[in-house]
Amino acid sequence: MTDWKARFDAAARAAGLAPRLDRFYFLRHGETDHNRYGIVQGWQDTPLNALGEAQARQVAPALADLGITGIIYSPLQRAKRTAQIVAEVTSLPLLRHEDNLKERHHGGYEGKPAPDVVWKLFDDTTESYETFASRTAVGLNASLTEGLPLIVAHGGTRRIILYALGLDVPGKAMGNAVPLEFYKAGGRWQVRVLMLPTITEAGIET
Repeated sequence: MTDWKARFDAAARAAGLAPRLDRFYFLRHGETDHNRYGIVQGWQDTPLNALGEAQARQVAPALADLGITGIIYSPLQRAKRTAQIVAEVTSLPLLRHEDNLKERHHGGYEGKPAPDVVWKLFDDTTESYETFASRTAVGLNASLTEGLPLIVAHGGTRRIILYALGLDVPGKAMGNAVPLEFYKAGGRWQVRVLMLPTITEAGIET
């Protein structure tokens, strides 16, 4: 494990993620132009592009009949719009936004071309792994208390959940708009990929 992964993993495990539920769902927002062109986003409030909107509409039906009681989402518009589309397609209620589910703040790197792994970026302008993991855990713990929620947020949020629960997901499921089910089985957390979006930039299914 590289140094940044070891530090991030340790921060996530120490953050105190403790869902009161035995099951919940997670969806990363659909694609933005920053995603497409490899630009660091963080707290930059970038909108979904046309492909991102199509991705959200394609995967929404996979979340329709699972007993989900409502959607809690990051206030950044790429997550909020994804949540709105899922709600429109499925008639699931939008419960509220949760400020602590925002993406990691990448400071002075935001709006600039991303390196191979954006999580390596760290200086005095970026949010530390520990601060990011801690506030994300606060937001998740506040959201995972009752019912069967769907959390719509960011790639960083997903990393915190996976690292904190000691889980991994195949690389192909780490893109935009991949719905995940987290559940306890035999006293241990598991994760299941519900589907992968297959919409291309041309609007054609692959």
